[in-house]
Amino acid sequence: MRDGPAAKVILGPMLYTINQRYFTNADVSFLNKAILVTAVAVSEFCRHYSDGPLPEGKRQKEVLIEAVVKNILSDQETDSEIFSLFLDLQPIPSIHRRGIIAKFEHHDDTSSWVLNVTEGEFKKLQHAWRAAGLPLDLFKSFCHDIVRPL
Repeated sequence: MRDGPAAKVILGPMLYTINQRYFTNADVSFLNKAILVTAVAVSEFCRHYSDGPLPEGKRQKEVLIEAVVKNILSDQETDSEIFSLFLDLQPIPSIHRRGIIAKFEHHDDTSSWVLNVTEGEFKKLQHAWRAAGLPLDLFKSFCHDIVRPL
């Protein structure tokens, strides 16, 4: 027996990961740009990063994130491609203890990116990617939409 038509209902954040088609054998300038643009855009929705609280002001936040990403990328070139950057509304150690994924998690290497954002936040990220000349499908959803009967 059919319960009737179903509707897609997205409840809360969705999980997204990189679209491998852009990151497999990508050049360094593309990777650097993608990391920087994504981190700065996600920081708009965040109050904390890997090392503690983010500044309140938008420009101060951007300056800090740009410096952190620049430092990560310079370390990456000299040491390895293993690095970490986490951004979220709540303190990172607190959410990780509870098993929650941060809004932006980038750990290990260039294939270990995860976004945990709402549909509206993802659209804002796409706007930032478009403005930077990056593809709109730079990240893709890897969780299932929740479907319920109408």
